[in-house]
Amino acid sequence: MKRNKLIAGLLIIALVSLILFYGNKTQISTLTVSSPVFVDKTMEYLHQSDKWRDWLPAGDTSFAIRTIDPLTLELAFKKGDSASPVARIQVSPVTEAEPSSKIQIHYPAKRYQNWFGNPPQQMAQLAEKLDRFFNDTKELYGYAIEHSFVEDTSYLFKKITIPTDLVFEKLPLIYDSLIQFARKQHLEYRGVRIFNIHRLDSTHCQLNASIAIHGTPALSDDNIFLKQMPYKKNLLVAYYRGSITEADKALEALEKYRGDHGLIRMAIPFVQLPADDFNLSDTAALDIKVFYPVF
Repeated sequence: MKRNKLIAGLLIIALVSLILFYGNKTQISTLTVSSPVFVDKTMEYLHQSDKWRDWLPAGDTSFAIRTIDPLTLELAFKKGDSASPVARIQVSPVTEAEPSSKIQIHYPAKRYQNWFGNPPQQMAQLAEKLDRFFNDTKELYGYAIEHSFVEDTSYLFKKITIPTDLVFEKLPLIYDSLIQFARKQHLEYRGVRIFNIHRLDSTHCQLNASIAIHGTPALSDDNIFLKQMPYKKNLLVAYYRGSITEADKALEALEKYRGDHGLIRMAIPFVQLPADDFNLSDTAALDIKVFYPVF
């Protein structure tokens, strides 16, 4: 009986020793992060070295990023005059046809860390921050961006050429004239006001403004036209609360998003203003949507 207990005890000790020995061995582990943009664009963002300070733990301020090949980076932490590699970051396409890629973080870790799903804090935080950066449009582009569809298809449209500094003075007047025109013709004003600005030179622009309607107008005013959009066609839309003057920045973000995702511009982008807020000064904080028609 005692002998059996001794043998059992020795076996348990041997098993624990084997587990500890095997579990403490170092192996290369991998964390994978999805990126919704093309491989070259993903690498372009990863090369933005100022972002790495946000992606690594607060204490890891001394580091180096080295390019191994066009799709591989090496992350090292500096100690004195030397830098010790801690991870390799490789990017590859998910499929050749889709504008998406995967980021694989290869790092050395003890086997037991993988058993318990507990990667080193540095690597876990890096994967989490990269995932948030690439998959949250506000992080990547500065604005919340979504896919939408054309819903209102008929618009009363008016354009004027004016000094650029008069845009916020003239825009409410144009909308007022379009709404009054719609009412006289018993058309339903849908509460949607959109505009875009075509800059002609450093001082003048062409201001294009429209309101969404339901019905068919008799166009008795030579300055008012009917414009139509194809129903359910694709739109990118950026949301923000702020000044109308920020619309150009949102449009730049949409243009970048369009290029990153391989989309094709279908028509001129436009800004949609809130239906119930006519305070169109250049400082008023409004809930604004910027639309970009795409294929």
